[in-house]
Amino acid sequence: MEIDRATKSWFAFCGAGRLGALRAAQFEYDNRMPPAVSEVADAESTWIDDGIAELMARRDVVFQRRMRPKQGVTFGYEVRA
Repeated sequence: MEIDRATKSWFAFCGAGRLGALRAAQFEYDNRMPPAVSEVADAESTWIDDGIAELMARRDVVFQRRMRPKQGVTFGYEVRA
């Protein structure tokens, strides 16, 4: 079994000693990859579909982005004669 370069550098970086576990955890955190695009797109499309379903059921949709006040989309039904 061939060991890839990243794994070899991880073993060389961590080494032995008291701080091995801490170094290993820090190395793993620093080299963590972002989630795949398809996972983010699935969550986004689910959120949009749920919002559409709420509006179609004549309910308001409220959301809050980071460090911002709550916002929303209201279901407005007007009868024009």
